[in-house]
Amino acid sequence: MENQRDKVKRLLKILYNVDAQYVKAVRKMGYKSNLFWLLYYLDNNEPMSQKQICEDWDIPKTTINTLIKECEQMGYITFEPIKGQRREKVIILTDKGKEYAKQMLNRVYKVEEEAFHNVKDGDKLIELSQNFLDNLKSSFEKELGSS
Repeated sequence: MENQRDKVKRLLKILYNVDAQYVKAVRKMGYKSNLFWLLYYLDNNEPMSQKQICEDWDIPKTTINTLIKECEQMGYITFEPIKGQRREKVIILTDKGKEYAKQMLNRVYKVEEEAFHNVKDGDKLIELSQNFLDNLKSSFEKELGSS
């Protein structure tokens, strides 16, 4: 019989390996994984600021800043001011960026949809995963203090 510690380890191994599958696939396709994730986040047609991306996806500011500069130099993104904000801007994919993202992401989306379609109780999986994440954050804050 599996104890709670073993169950948590098994869950974390699964989550780690989900991420590893993306990294392997992206490398096989010839892309950088950090660039992939940034374009993945931006490919929702919702303007996002660097701050939002860092907070939503828990990515270090320095990593995002470097990626943003690369993407800007390649002509994949542009910036638009946020009303009422002096410094913060949203990141927008340019037409060139949308085309590049589409080229990179469409194969991944197809694989994701197929995999998720074959998951029994997929909505419940999402709900339970979010519940675990929320509890984990809360427990770490209690144990270690907020950061």
